[in-house]
Amino acid sequence: MSTNTFTTQSGPVTLYLPLEPPVAVAGCEVCAAMVVRRREARDKGDLSAATDADVEIRCHPHRTRVERPRSLGVDGGRHGGEDGD
Repeated sequence: MSTNTFTTQSGPVTLYLPLEPPVAVAGCEVCAAMVVRRREARDKGDLSAATDADVEIRCHPHRTRVERPRSLGVDGGRHGGEDGD
């Protein structure tokens, strides 16, 4: 009985340049806290925590206008919320 083993090399690995650190939105307390956390983490050499702070800044939602959730009425919300807007 013969055993044939075939091995192949995987494709090339593509490496990209790291992203620039995100910029905090002016006046946002969450973003300001994450900037402080990022700086402290980098100062301690904890690049994982610094990256976590970057992700939080990038993903933190900022609303440009006041939005309020619309309630779904009997018609599925097609004609506005309960107050008829």
